[in-house]
Amino acid sequence: MVLGATGLASAFPFSFATNNKSTGIASGTRAAEASLAWFGLRSKLMYDYDDDYETCARTYATLCIYPGEIDPDAVTERLGIEPSGWQRRGETSHASGRMPTVATLNGWFLCSRGEIESRDSRRHIDWLLSQLMPKAEAVHSLQMMGCRMDISCYWLSQQGEGGPTLRPAQMRKLADLNIELWFDFYGPYGEDDD
Repeated sequence: MVLGATGLASAFPFSFATNNKSTGIASGTRAAEASLAWFGLRSKLMYDYDDDYETCARTYATLCIYPGEIDPDAVTERLGIEPSGWQRRGETSHASGRMPTVATLNGWFLCSRGEIESRDSRRHIDWLLSQLMPKAEAVHSLQMMGCRMDISCYWLSQQGEGGPTLRPAQMRKLADLNIELWFDFYGPYGEDDD
């Protein structure tokens, strides 16, 4: 629906201020137009991807499944998705750039890093959701077997302000999958801190 200056005032259930004598337009109408312009801008920011998200230096999202006594290979078989990484309790983990450690629990991980080139965390979360939604029955089955699941979203601030957003549709899908999402905030760092 498109509203002109006259239809704008009637579209809202509250009264507008008096007419501006010099223009003949109700001053409240201008306020309503400004509010609608702000709402349109906010809606655009909320629903359009911004791959060059100005306040973010780097982001990615990781689905973390901690299957308890279930072997990570069984998680792969059940989901039909190859993980980005996994760990088996009691085995040595050799993560790049880190000291070798012995895993204290089983883990299965699917990460958007290297899959998605964007500084908009919503795109990374959508990529994970696109992998998981067709496998919702398997996800719920693993949860019923005792697997703990969450999505960790790494977010490095460009200048120490701003932050990521989520779409309502993403929140709905996360709820349908019974998967929590949390943000791991960092930065800003200097170029030498990378």
